[in-house]
Amino acid sequence: MPERSNTEVMADTKMPVGRPAWVDAELFHFQSRFVNIDGHTVHYVDEGSGPTLLLLHGNPTWSFVCRDVIRTLRDEFRCIALDNPGFGLSTARPRAGIEPRATSPEA
Repeated sequence: MPERSNTEVMADTKMPVGRPAWVDAELFHFQSRFVNIDGHTVHYVDEGSGPTLLLLHGNPTWSFVCRDVIRTLRDEFRCIALDNPGFGLSTARPRAGIEPRATSPEA
C-alpha cells in the first residue's frame, strides 16, 4: 500500500489543519484527520482497507503508540486510531477534564 501524505484535514470542514512541530513525520507518517465532537476536536488516523479495527489508547498516551500495529495490519484491515480529547493531537473543549472519569462515557 502506498504511503499517504502528511496532509491533515478537518473532516467536517475539509480545511487543512497544522500538525505541531513536535510530531516526527518519519515516525508518525499517517494522514491526520480531525472531527469536532461535542465541542472537542478529535484527531484520528484511518489507514488501510478491509474489516475495521478500532484502536484505542490508554491514559496518558495517544494514537502514536499504535503506529507499528497500523503499519503491520493496514494491508488486511482498515485501522482507525483516535486520540481521546485532551491527548495527543486532540483538544478538549474548554473546561473539560482529562482524567479518566471525565473522558469516560459512563461518567
